[in-house]
Amino acid sequence: MSIALFNNNPEFKRNILLELTRQRLILMPVIMVLIYLISFNAVDSGNYASKANSMSQIMFAIIIFGWGTWQATTSFIDEINDRTWDQQRMTSLHPVTMMVGKLFGSTIYNWYGAAMALFVYFLSSFTLPDTGLKIKMGITAILLGILGHAVSIIVSLLVIRKNRDKSKINTRPISILCVLFSLSFIGYLFPMNSISSMFIADPATCWYGIILSKSTLTFIFTLFYLGWALVGLYYLVRSELQFVNKPTLFIIFLISNAFLVTGLLANSGMGHNVWNNLEDTDFKSISASLYIYSFLLYCFISAIISAYFIIITDIKDFIGFKKLMLMAKHKAYQGLYTEIPIYILSLVFAGIVALVFTIYALVINPDTEIGSYSLFSISKTGVPFVIAVLLFAVRDIGIFLWVNFTMKARRADTLAMTYLMILYVLIPILATELSDKSILNLFIAVPGNGPLITMIPPAIQAAIMIYILRQRFKTSKLLN
Repeated sequence: MSIALFNNNPEFKRNILLELTRQRLILMPVIMVLIYLISFNAVDSGNYASKANSMSQIMFAIIIFGWGTWQATTSFIDEINDRTWDQQRMTSLHPVTMMVGKLFGSTIYNWYGAAMALFVYFLSSFTLPDTGLKIKMGITAILLGILGHAVSIIVSLLVIRKNRDKSKINTRPISILCVLFSLSFIGYLFPMNSISSMFIADPATCWYGIILSKSTLTFIFTLFYLGWALVGLYYLVRSELQFVNKPTLFIIFLISNAFLVTGLLANSGMGHNVWNNLEDTDFKSISASLYIYSFLLYCFISAIISAYFIIITDIKDFIGFKKLMLMAKHKAYQGLYTEIPIYILSLVFAGIVALVFTIYALVINPDTEIGSYSLFSISKTGVPFVIAVLLFAVRDIGIFLWVNFTMKARRADTLAMTYLMILYVLIPILATELSDKSILNLFIAVPGNGPLITMIPPAIQAAIMIYILRQRFKTSKLLN
């Protein structure tokens, strides 16, 4: 980032004045020195470098993943609660300036303490074995810290959008959730045990046939998701500052994320069979088909999960849908594309991917086995299952919209999620207890039960839900 984003950033400077007071600047190093001295007193002589290294990791995790995430989460919400955010929204600050000011300004004191912990960490790493690995881990920790803060601010902005009519927003539940999310990064960084650590022995892994150490792969994945988190944060800040966003980058994220994750297929049992036989021409063609199947499935799954997450966190107001329907009626497609909710766009994208998956499976459909796997069986059971999942998603999104458009309940989304819990949890449990698993096809997508049995129940339910919503629109004279 350009230094000008910090030097000429009034939001960043405001946070510096608030956070970096003289007393706090003195207090942080004093506390950290005392902690180091206490930890040194508890070890034998000669192990000071190792203890300093470990203690630095712990302090960094507490200051950045814990405390820093809490600060980042509350940065925007506190402005709402103090009723000062509307004044900032009316300023001429650029979205990038506001984003940088909030992301790094609200956590500047945390990074001040983390910088001291990192200094001790890197200094001690040069006196310990695996220096290069430890340095890589430290840099990855910094990126993960920024990622955790960016995601936390994204979540807080989504909460603000959903609760804009409230005078006060409770920050505690969402802050605890974000802190737990950031603390989960510890398992990828610090060698707590042989199961959770990605860095013990730094084993090699395969990504699209490229052999990489797991630490390098973790660094690449962290950089990828950090980049997209900053893009998402930028777009949300733009929206808060009354700018209009196009959802194109969201689709690009889903595609690029699927491409990134698909590369790990070589580490699965099926992937090993492919890569161990790369000299065989038949296996090369099978490998391509396998990766295409996986890429399309990852795109589809990502779009479906995004639709569910966003429908829960986004505003579902009736007037907004009226505007969309009028745009569609008057063929104002450019405005429709700009205003369309992301959860609807996710469903449309999932439908396109499902169509491409179906065409590819029916046209290619190779009856070839890779070990115990058969691409024929994948396409035979996969196509009905993918279509069923899509139709159930249409039904579920319809339930959310119907509850929000029809009911007067204050917690419409909670009521909709209760309905889904009945459909996806309670009824399947009851069906299992009654030993009548055929009922499951009416409520959840179950692969391997035949195309008609798998697809017809969700198709009927999706059609009913679309009809109910259309009747709701008609009764409100929405199409007039």
